[in-house]
Amino acid sequence: MVLTGEPMRLEHYVPQVSRWFDIHVFRVGAPEDRQVGVLFHDITTRKQAEEQVRLAAEADTFRLRLADALAPLADPVAMQEAVTRLARQHFGADRCYYVEIEGGQGIIRRDAAADGLPSMAGTYLLGDFALLQAAIAAGRPFSVRDVRQDASVDEGLRQLCGQLQIISYLNVPVLKSGQAAGVLCLVQNVPRDWTAAEATLAAEVAERAWAAVERAQAENDLALSEEKYRVLFDSIDEGFVTVEILFDAAGQATDFHLLELNQAYERMTGMPRTVAGRRMRELVPDMEEAIFQRYGEVVRTGEPVRYE
Repeated sequence: MVLTGEPMRLEHYVPQVSRWFDIHVFRVGAPEDRQVGVLFHDITTRKQAEEQVRLAAEADTFRLRLADALAPLADPVAMQEAVTRLARQHFGADRCYYVEIEGGQGIIRRDAAADGLPSMAGTYLLGDFALLQAAIAAGRPFSVRDVRQDASVDEGLRQLCGQLQIISYLNVPVLKSGQAAGVLCLVQNVPRDWTAAEATLAAEVAERAWAAVERAQAENDLALSEEKYRVLFDSIDEGFVTVEILFDAAGQATDFHLLELNQAYERMTGMPRTVAGRRMRELVPDMEEAIFQRYGEVVRTGEPVRYE
């Protein structure tokens, strides 16, 4: 620059003082003097604001990717695989895993880890897993920069971290009704300062993981329950049908829709299952009025009736 005379402008970060500066360098005097002037001013506030905007945009992109990945999934294990894989990528962690807390045990169904690190999938007693105990006891996002130097880490936990190649971690518990329901764990094998923004986003991810797994398990339980109901519904000898009662303006039962009927009902009445959804008066125009009245009374009172 001294030789060409062309001014130079640049932004420079000084780690010793954790500040950003806008620097303008230009030649002073004749070329043979080889002198330059340096003007600079502090732009740390602007750079920090720009960094916050950038991080917010990246977080929004991550949220969208996570939502898109979870939307088509119904299997809890596949959901945990998607959550841990995407979270590890976004946070730049060496390992990420989600732990379900159930009956004094921690269950890791799937985790994401850098090459060379073994999977931690499995079932653990909480009493033997000090990392989880520390997160649950904290009741909030809990991070350690360096387990080798942090005074809050006892010797047992320090040794465990050494065995698992853990130097730094951020653990986020999911609390429901005051009890731990799960823990999202992000792990680094070098010292790391976890930011408040990272802890907040990790807590959001943990909640999403819990909600997705709960929804999938509820849907699986419902499907199993429905299958058991279907088997019972079609195996009993008694004819069974569910109907929706139709009332006129005066509140009198006048008809009903057939909603569902079992094989025994089909066999006894000769009505095929394809009649589901149709009205009884369409199928049996001369049906006795007393039947509609009985059914209507059951709807109104909630009291069952039995008749021949």
